[in-house]
Amino acid sequence: MRVADAFNEKVAKLASAATLCDAAELLSATQSSELMVVDGDDNLLGVVSEGDLVRAVMPSRDEVLEGDLPLLSSLELIAEKGSSIKDRRVTEIMITDPITMSPEDPLLKAAQIMDSRKIRRLPVVDAGRLVGTLSRADICLHVIREQAD
Repeated sequence: MRVADAFNEKVAKLASAATLCDAAELLSATQSSELMVVDGDDNLLGVVSEGDLVRAVMPSRDEVLEGDLPLLSSLELIAEKGSSIKDRRVTEIMITDPITMSPEDPLLKAAQIMDSRKIRRLPVVDAGRLVGTLSRADICLHVIREQAD
């Protein structure tokens, strides 16, 4: 079994000029956990995950502790930080050297990487160009279907 047998060609992707607000909107609309950042030719530039976005919007522990704020004020601090970063580019927080898979890679190799690194979705790249993504669910579905046939 190869990655090509299981990956999904429907990809949630963003242009490098997209903002963090654009990323948040697309993550919410697609219910994806990661977005692929591409150039105009669909070359993979990086990956932005929900976690990357949450870390960007959350005030640091020191910011919260310095203020010695009640919970409501802490929530306001989060809202202020979110407002202040919404126009930053996704390229500022994206993972610039993500682990990628080729369509020809063994599916087991992808599954092992995802398990050991706790990665939910891997970009699938052919000659630098993003051709799809492979999620843990994609692997499970493929394996289950293979066993049913």
